Amino acid sequence: MATDAKIFRININRFRKAAKKGFTLLENGHLAVDGSESAAALFFSKIDSGEKDTVWGRFSMDMDIESETVFNVYAFASDNDYFLRNGLETKFDDFFMNPDEPFVTKFKAVIMSGGKKFSNVDDLLLSSLQGRYLWIGIEIIGSMMCEIKSITVFNPGDVFLKTFPEIYKNQGDFFGRYLSIFSSLYMDFDRRIEALPNLVDPEKAPLEVLPILADWMGIKIDGGFLEEEKMRELLKNGYRLSRIKGTRRAVSMICRLILGEEPIIIEKSRVGSVSAQDKDTYDKLYSSDPYSFTIIIRQHKDEKLYAQLKFLIEQFKPARSKAKIIFLDKAGNLNSYCYLDMNAFLSEYQSCELDRDFILGENIRLE
Repeated sequence: MATDAKIFRININRFRKAAKKGFTLLENGHLAVDGSESAAALFFSKIDSGEKDTVWGRFSMDMDIESETVFNVYAFASDNDYFLRNGLETKFDDFFMNPDEPFVTKFKAVIMSGGKKFSNVDDLLLSSLQGRYLWIGIEIIGSMMCEIKSITVFNPGDVFLKTFPEIYKNQGDFFGRYLSIFSSLYMDFDRRIEALPNLVDPEKAPLEVLPILADWMGIKIDGGFLEEEKMRELLKNGYRLSRIKGTRRAVSMICRLILGEEPIIIEKSRVGSVSAQDKDTYDKLYSSDPYSFTIIIRQHKDEKLYAQLKFLIEQFKPARSKAKIIFLDKAGNLNSYCYLDMNAFLSEYQSCELDRDFILGENIRLE
């Protein structure tokens, strides 16, 4: 059964613009009671159905709230987006969104204008409200824990009732209310089915799903050692990585994704012949194992980055090979990882005396 219902979602954008008191917008886009007020409240700007005499349907609020917390939902609908106040034409949005107007006055205005108040119900029917525009207000009494994730309004809220003969199409009677239960269940399942593609989209999938998607591609990222942004970037390139697994290109791509820069990869088998005098130095720097390779990173050593690179490179490096990761310091010493135009420079020692306002630099020699 196809649904022609309109779905209005109230989330981070409307959360940010809402008139609110005692609420804080979190980084994850949720609204949370911050405890600064004895009663937290908020009001949203109008929802426009685009049609007059609209009969509104279901209201559903996804929230985490303590069982002892009392909350009220205020809803009001009208075909006009203005009213007369003290003889002057006033926009409802200007009134409800005015930060200087007490929320108690706003909630009283909803009831006096024919709106409804619902207590301690996060899933309800708005079939008694009729009008093109809909306004929603929420009140949390007490400073208990409460986090609002999203709000959804359906218009109409019942798609099953429309399939019955006209004599049954009375939203307010028992049959309409009873049938709305099954209609709501159906629409919830329909929404979940429509959202299934998001579960396999690296950019939209929930954070807890990312390790599962990576495992399907043969990549291990569980354990929480990667930041969310890097995990999603790795997944977006997972197919390409799997095709070039076991090659120099794969190792180089891993470094680019994690570090944001092109690494320098030195393969022992490609170093070429060296003099007997320099052989020990080369073996010390790049290993004596012909299957080894060295990755040089032009950044200061970071243990977290090192662990991330090591874990991922072990999964994509050629078989039997050994990887060595080197982070270049600002100044390299001779016979070590010191390269011109990278981390080598000339410096002079300067004499200093302790307790004489001297600051020790990078090159220190104590005599």
